[in-house]
Amino acid sequence: CKFEDEDCNGLFDSIPKALAGWTFTLTPGGYTGVTGANGCVVFQVPGGSYTLTETLQTDWTPNVPVG
Repeated sequence: CKFEDEDCNGLFDSIPKALAGWTFTLTPGGYTGVTGANGCVVFQVPGGSYTLTETLQTDWTPNVPVG
């Protein structure tokens, strides 16, 4: 799920703010999904290995890089 991590600890704790309207893409396949009011997106895809990418929005900076 996508959330605003105001204390920058990388955890969905205390009172995080869920972020709706963020687009994520799974490749291969080009499957896309948009986060709902709870900040989550669900993909129903065939089994396999996928890479998940996020479409960044203007004026936002990721604070916990995933690697």
